[in-house]
Amino acid sequence: MSNKTNGAQELLSSPWIRTGTEACWETVLSLATMREYRKNETIIQAGQTLEALGLLKSGVAKTVAVDAAGHEKIIWFMESGCVLGETPLLNEKPCAYYFQAVERCQVYWFSKEALFGIILPKYPEITKALLSIMARKIHILSTQTEEQAFLKPLVRVAKVIYLFYANKKETGWKEYPSLPVSQEEIANLLGLHRVTVNQALQSLRIQGVLENNTHRIIVRDLELLRRAASQDLALTHGGTVCFPDGKTGIAVSDGE
Repeated sequence: MSNKTNGAQELLSSPWIRTGTEACWETVLSLATMREYRKNETIIQAGQTLEALGLLKSGVAKTVAVDAAGHEKIIWFMESGCVLGETPLLNEKPCAYYFQAVERCQVYWFSKEALFGIILPKYPEITKALLSIMARKIHILSTQTEEQAFLKPLVRVAKVIYLFYANKKETGWKEYPSLPVSQEEIANLLGLHRVTVNQALQSLRIQGVLENNTHRIIVRDLELLRRAASQDLALTHGGTVCFPDGKTGIAVSDGE
């Protein structure tokens, strides 16, 4: 199997969703109503009942779960080509999460009449794209559940950074840029305490995986990051993390 195929399979579990299916929607945009959303503006509210399907035409948005106490967890980030609100629309139930614009977004809203009466019956490529996006989201959720149960925090942090970087590198980023996520967002996404994420990042910096920069997450060595994400690099013993080159770092607690 080629490295390109392996990379594509790895990115299926990335919580940063890019679809590559934007073109198939172009022929039906005239059936939708377009709305723009400012950075940090809510696109869909938790508890909202939807009568239309959203297509993210440009920008980046995130899906966030909130419990009764106000605690939040990022489910995933989405780029252009992703659809918004398909689950509550198809289930005819209020939306369980809220959707927020990470940067300025342009969303096209397709009514139920347009979606079920025209688009799905007449445009099989859009039906395929919609099913593909839904399958991708299911895969992400199942992978997150599996990793939370079986992987150590250090590996989970390394893996999500690797997936973010690999995903964004496909868009033409230069080597080793700073990533568009904060330490707080990583903790939120993985359901870990910020202290736990900080310890993991510090260990990855000591190891030479990340640049020694406490304000930004900058990949220094992608191969070391891949090995850390696949559990090939670090072994935890007692209070330290032992690396193959003899360096040690702070052990990352299993506590969340």
